[in-house]
Amino acid sequence: CSLLNHVEVDPALADPASVFLLRPGLAAQQRRAINEALDRLERQLFLSMSATRSVGEVRAREAELISTYIQRGRRIQPEGRLVVSDGSGRCQDVRLVDGDVIVIPERADTVLVAGEVVSPQPVVARPGMTIEDFIRQAGGRSQRGERGQVMLRRASGQVILDPEGPPRGGDELIVLPYLDPLAFQIAADILNLVFQSAVSVRTLLR
Repeated sequence: CSLLNHVEVDPALADPASVFLLRPGLAAQQRRAINEALDRLERQLFLSMSATRSVGEVRAREAELISTYIQRGRRIQPEGRLVVSDGSGRCQDVRLVDGDVIVIPERADTVLVAGEVVSPQPVVARPGMTIEDFIRQAGGRSQRGERGQVMLRRASGQVILDPEGPPRGGDELIVLPYLDPLAFQIAADILNLVFQSAVSVRTLLR
């Protein structure tokens, strides 16, 4: 925070309240955490037993879908982002280490709406808009997103699951897929992995 006092920015173009760090060592930790989560998911997927033939057929379809997701997860390259500002934009003092990159994002007036929506796209943030207003501007929820949770990622990297307030310019609003726990036995593990991946990297749900 003391270093930022010596960095001159144009407040009309820069968003210093959303400053964050990129730290190579953290990226490696995120990569290990994602791989461990994928390994657990894979073991649970292929070691689960089926009581009946119909249940076995359902789980076979699950396995095919989830295996594709696991392959995508293996290709994730975490960025090592370290959030250093809270929800109100106050800087949280962090000691810098060799290799850190300090990023002051550009100020934006749009919100990227992604995930389970009909037409993922940036939406201009206007006063008084609610989360559902942003989703409607992106074509509304897709069939899998009709009952799904919403996740908000601030420009600083802060992630909020089921936020109460609307997004701000520069945020990403992600509609997560709804997974019926009766059909998907490991739905909680999948959503947990989606959450971890979104914290680590921006591109998974675009």
